[in-house]
Amino acid sequence: MRLQFLIWPILLVILAACASLPAPSISLADLGQFRLAGVEVKGAQAFGSWPAEEEAYLAAHALDQDTINRIKTRPIREEPAMASFALARASSLFQQEMPSATASIFTGQKPVKIVVDLRRFDVPSVARRIFTDQVATLSGRVLLVDQHGVTLLDSPDLNVAIPLLGGLSSPVASAMEASSGNDPGAGLVRKFAEAYRGWLLQK
Repeated sequence: MRLQFLIWPILLVILAACASLPAPSISLADLGQFRLAGVEVKGAQAFGSWPAEEEAYLAAHALDQDTINRIKTRPIREEPAMASFALARASSLFQQEMPSATASIFTGQKPVKIVVDLRRFDVPSVARRIFTDQVATLSGRVLLVDQHGVTLLDSPDLNVAIPLLGGLSSPVASAMEASSGNDPGAGLVRKFAEAYRGWLLQK
């Protein structure tokens, strides 16, 4: 019950924010003129924690123990190399999810690029899930840019969240997520892409 009391207020705030978003300034018919030609992601400073990618970074690099301890105990944004690694991984995920989510919207010939400006990307560590925080969150805005770099459409902040198992079950839940390839970070990107699609379809 305690976990529900912690999670639901956060999710209700996010849902309320999504429900009150202003509609796009370009009609759906006009959006149909465009063809998605690329996806760019900015915002290395948005990353708090992302356990799956922290472990991947540690596995790929021979690091001294002090650096390993810093990566495991400090926000990603405070370690520039780790932040760049996380941004590259997030970019790869957005480049998969955004075209899929918008394929039925951008059906024309005029090339445009999506630029995702991350504000927050945070998947709690096992320790946080046990004691304080059981919600993974992603916030950001999306710019639709033409081939000349002109912004055609700028979304409001989009916010998505995934509740995670917390308390004493956290270590087992985290291990199961890792073994099954069910990374909450990837789930956040998928939900964000769906949220962007939903916003574009607003009238």
